[in-house]
Amino acid sequence: MFHHFLLDTTMYPDAKLRNIAADIEINQFIDEQNKSKEWLSLTSVPNLVLPEKAGTRVYYDMIKDKASTCP
Repeated sequence: MFHHFLLDTTMYPDAKLRNIAADIEINQFIDEQNKSKEWLSLTSVPNLVLPEKAGTRVYYDMIKDKASTCP
């Protein structure tokens, strides 16, 4: 079971980014027929290729790094 609501806030200080990364992770394990188009997925972050089932930490870091390079 995923416990992304228990993620350490010192390791993931940006709450919004933490939730995005955790949602991208967990949504990969939900059947497509049970998802809506608005759910976050690996393709939700423009110009960033997120690896499949890499985990919240990887997604958090990759999105954070991408955001820091954007104007």
